[in-house]
Amino acid sequence: MPKDKPTPQRATSASSNLTRTEQRQKERLATQRRQRITIGGIVLVAVVILGIALRLASNTPAEAPIPETVSRYDGLPQVMTDKGYPRLGSLDGIAVTVYTAFACDTCRSFQDDVMPALIERVREGDISLTFVPLRGGTISNPNGAVRSALCAGEQNAFFKYADALYHWLDVYEGDAFRDNRLTSGAENLGLNMSTFGQCRSSAPETAAYNAGATELTGVSNAGTPPLVRVNNILLESTDLVAINEAIDAAISFREGASTEEDPAGETDATAEPEATDASEATDEPAATAEPTDAATSEPAETPVVEPTATDS
Repeated sequence: MPKDKPTPQRATSASSNLTRTEQRQKERLATQRRQRITIGGIVLVAVVILGIALRLASNTPAEAPIPETVSRYDGLPQVMTDKGYPRLGSLDGIAVTVYTAFACDTCRSFQDDVMPALIERVREGDISLTFVPLRGGTISNPNGAVRSALCAGEQNAFFKYADALYHWLDVYEGDAFRDNRLTSGAENLGLNMSTFGQCRSSAPETAAYNAGATELTGVSNAGTPPLVRVNNILLESTDLVAINEAIDAAISFREGASTEEDPAGETDATAEPEATDASEATDEPAATAEPTDAATSEPAETPVVEPTATDS
């Protein structure tokens, strides 16, 4: 009697094991995919929430207190020059130009220690004061600060806004120039916000930066800000004593107290010549003389004239 054929149990078992292995691999891959999708979704939600939070934070008005020092500019004329610089005071005064920045420590010290005295000399009529912004410093968003200050200058408020910027540095330090603080500060100064916003969109700081850098190109003693120029001479020192000495020397020269070359770089092209003995000896014209038919040839001003016929 023939024997029954053996059933292929071993082959069936191997096939079954392979199927289960593949199934487990598929399950693991599916689990990994679900995990990746879950993690990706969480990250996406977090990014969206963060973006919303940042937008809300940037649109939320920030504290922007205006310091009491802004009152020192009341009554002083303020204009923007052709180069886009703010200028304080009348051009009848000696021209003083300050090259400085908002985000450097030495510039903050200059603002506190030197600028008050210069502003007082503006009020006295001794000088005009021009502020030339330069790049520099480590505080976040310095370009935004300069942009906002220049746009405040378009509404004759640059110097008040500059005082506020330096004040915020003292109060908020690295967070001083947040964009919403810059906007709140303009509102607190009573600026026209539509005009202010349009100006900021034009980024006026770029032209001012470039013009300032051009002015200092090739100047041997042009270092890091702050820098001070009196008329055409860039001073070696920004010490208040040195600045006042240069201003006083320029005033003395302008008033004719010195015949030497102007220490501040100007030449006295408008100095009046002193009167000579000959000019003092000329006869004064008679104010009440009646007109006659005879033509007269007396010179009006020149002290030297051609001899005329004398009475015999």
